[in-house]
Amino acid sequence: MEDMVVAIDAACRSGQPFALVSLVASSGSVPMSERSRMVVWADGRACGTIGGGCLEAELVAVAQQVLCRQLPVLYEQTLTEEQAGAGGLSCGGTVHVYVEPIDPQADGPVFAAAAAAWQARRPCISAVRVEDQQRRHPRPRLVLDADGTQWGSLGTPALDRRCRAQLGSWLQDDEPRLVHLDPTDDDRSPRAVRADDAPGAPVFVEPQLPSPVLYVFGGGHLGGHLVPLARGVGFRVVVADDRAHFANADRHPAAHQWLVGEPADLIPQLPIDNHSYVVAVTRGHQFDEAVIEHAIRTPARYVGMIGSERKKLLLWERLRARGADPGRLEQVAAPIGINISADTPAEIAVSIVAELILARRGPPRPWRTRKARAL
Repeated sequence: MEDMVVAIDAACRSGQPFALVSLVASSGSVPMSERSRMVVWADGRACGTIGGGCLEAELVAVAQQVLCRQLPVLYEQTLTEEQAGAGGLSCGGTVHVYVEPIDPQADGPVFAAAAAAWQARRPCISAVRVEDQQRRHPRPRLVLDADGTQWGSLGTPALDRRCRAQLGSWLQDDEPRLVHLDPTDDDRSPRAVRADDAPGAPVFVEPQLPSPVLYVFGGGHLGGHLVPLARGVGFRVVVADDRAHFANADRHPAAHQWLVGEPADLIPQLPIDNHSYVVAVTRGHQFDEAVIEHAIRTPARYVGMIGSERKKLLLWERLRARGADPGRLEQVAAPIGINISADTPAEIAVSIVAELILARRGPPRPWRTRKARAL
């Protein structure tokens, strides 16, 4: 997500027209993320991915045609085993991909607003009206900040108003979606927001939340395994230790930032919000205790501590005696990580990152085929 927000803004700033390829709906078992996007230039160069394989090659060719004709296309493809990369397995499904020409001069300001919100860690939504084979410049697109500040438009005040009314719920569940919005001025319409086959203007909505930040307190062996794994799944990683030789770029090259100091001094100064995650994997109980005591006073989405159940009970008793909030203590993941019988530091790091993903994405989703979203 972060790479594409920055890449699209950079592509606009270059001044060279390009096509934006976005997965807007799917059904079946498809080999790509719901947030798959790709930038394609006229010469076939591409940035990002729409899943790889034969489908991606086809979409590059479609994007080049879109740039040539300057008309958007809603591309539908039922994946074969070859396209899905299934290797003979019963895998695949149907994807709906929106391919639109981007005029950097006309569309650039809206993409710049999305990039600025990302850099400032302000939640927002990006929405585009999905139009097949219709010429319209600038493209009907808007960005809505969490406070309702608007850049661009979907083309009518009614559509913009529909999006503003749904802003809070869309940001809360953080799911891209294709919805049908009633384009009329009748706010009493039961079709104000629909996700089925009711008539209305199809709009692809993508929430854009701040990138999650993981604060790893403890730069030892476990931290060394944890940092690259967490970065690899999209976390911005900050390593903190009271020893300078355990919190530096040489020891943790995958980290984004390195802090040296005591937890009691560092945590109150950190910009911890509800997109922040705090992990205590220090070299001693007293340091872990200090991390937890100060972290539970913040709005961090996740706080976790390494150690046994016995260690937890002893530390919690001391913290409660010093006035720690019992309810907040109950929310701490301790012992840390999903129980996969992990033993080595590398295995424990995997269990921790799995739990971080669960905390970020919400309750486990059933293993089932995704339903199609109506077009």
